[in-house]
Amino acid sequence: MTEEKSKKTIQKFSWKNYKVCDTYEKAAALREYLLDDTDIIKIKRCGPAGTKFAVKIGTPIKTKGAKNATK
Repeated sequence: MTEEKSKKTIQKFSWKNYKVCDTYEKAAALREYLLDDTDIIKIKRCGPAGTKFAVKIGTPIKTKGAKNATK
């Protein structure tokens, strides 16, 4: 028998909505403005049928050391 290890995806960032824009161009302009302050920004579709665009800011999640890891 072979043992398969399941790979868990580790979340590296906590994403918070910053603002919801009506067009991608407005969201991209806001993203360019925010890139001066922070490096981790993404634009995601949201709203009914993906008609709006959410600008999200990521903050790194602090990981515990190997001693505190849960198995």
